[in-house]
Amino acid sequence: MTLDWAASVNDDKPSPRLEFVKKFMSVLTQDELGRLKKMVMNKRRGVAKSEKAKKLRPNVASGAAPSSLDAVNSPEVATPLTNMPWWERYKETDIIAFDTEHVTKPNNSTGPFKQHVATLDVVDIRNQPIYSTKVHHQSGTFKDDFIWKTLTGMNRNSFSNPTFPSEETVRRKMEDLMQNKLVVTVGGQSDYDALGLEIADFDYFDLQSHWYYEKVNEHGSLVRHSHSLRSLSNYYLHRDPQTGIHTSLNDAIATMDLFEVYKKIKLLDDPQNLSQRHNFNRPYNEIPVLPNPIKEIVKAKKKKPRSQFN
Repeated sequence: MTLDWAASVNDDKPSPRLEFVKKFMSVLTQDELGRLKKMVMNKRRGVAKSEKAKKLRPNVASGAAPSSLDAVNSPEVATPLTNMPWWERYKETDIIAFDTEHVTKPNNSTGPFKQHVATLDVVDIRNQPIYSTKVHHQSGTFKDDFIWKTLTGMNRNSFSNPTFPSEETVRRKMEDLMQNKLVVTVGGQSDYDALGLEIADFDYFDLQSHWYYEKVNEHGSLVRHSHSLRSLSNYYLHRDPQTGIHTSLNDAIATMDLFEVYKKIKLLDDPQNLSQRHNFNRPYNEIPVLPNPIKEIVKAKKKKPRSQFN
């Protein structure tokens, strides 16, 4: 049987799509069904917001403006719109960005290793902090090597304060905080994983789905790669949030600032598809790819001369 997913069906006839979904649901576990229910609820809210926006705003004549860095930095983008920008479905108070810093457990060489949330910062669309915390981790239970210390400025005792909330407390707090919100991240999958949350349970938008570059691999194939927060911040914001000590607050603020840039870029580069979040056609190869700070730390350590007493 071949399923034509895009085929239209009369209201009085059974939908092949729904029949497929029923069969698919029959093999899901109770936990998976719960997650699917959340995904459906998020989708329904998005559709409802979109329909409401269409009623409030009429279409106007189409047009497109060339993309440029100068235009992105300008206060106004005079681009005639053919459809409603998807982000305008949300109230400003319903848009947040967050970032985490991690610790790696267990503290041994055998693994398997998993990253756990250690610091967390959430900001609103004005970059005002909504929630900021360190997370309790007992000293000696996580890796505290040279790279981690240099990157975060933390040490093995930085999270041992018993007044810090537990991972479970922070997880529940974030679950409540992200309900009915548009959650903006850059490379956010690792942040959700560190929190022990499923990214699909929330209404998320990751800026890496828009900003990517293409590179030919060793087999001669053109492969897409996501631009990092560091590369995007240096190019569009003219600052590096990951110079020196790396903090989740700096990264959360940079993420929200880049979301504002994204809105201008979307208007410039893709005015015909403003109702769609993601970018499938426009690589940003002009953005310089900056190295991961970890690689720079390792490189600097290798170059550092050894003491004659070592």
